[in-house]
Amino acid sequence: MGTTVNGAAGRLAGKVAVVTGAGSEGDWYGTGAATAVAMAECGARVAVVDLSRPRAGATVAVIESAGGVAMPVEADVTAGEDCMRAAETAAERFGPVTVLVNNLGAAVPGSVTEGDAFDVAWAAVFLASDQSRYITAALLPVDAGATAVMPLAIRPHLA
Repeated sequence: MGTTVNGAAGRLAGKVAVVTGAGSEGDWYGTGAATAVAMAECGARVAVVDLSRPRAGATVAVIESAGGVAMPVEADVTAGEDCMRAAETAAERFGPVTVLVNNLGAAVPGSVTEGDAFDVAWAAVFLASDQSRYITAALLPVDAGATAVMPLAIRPHLA
């Protein structure tokens, strides 16, 4: 692919990454989509997992247009069966998964009526994170040498 992250071209060559919450739409890129693109730029083959297959496909199109290798996977990472299918699909197509970026976002509609905004936001983040444990369980135990990263750790990981 053309550009590199922090000069890390090829750093993830031969690695298979699963990035959840990695869909995109139009000109919009979230953390998951940007992470999937960055990992592909560094040579990883990427399973782009999103609740929406069209959004996952949009991120895959960006990766493939730049010469990267990716596949869309529609899955609800709060559902155990979807996570097992996503993990199996990635492994069947690309080989053993070596990197998992468990990136899940959640929006909670409504208003704050009790407690403060921080408490409500923290509860929503906890529930989203807790429910996304299924994708981690689907990919564990990992083989020796495998890497698991979270989105905020991606830059130091690639540096």
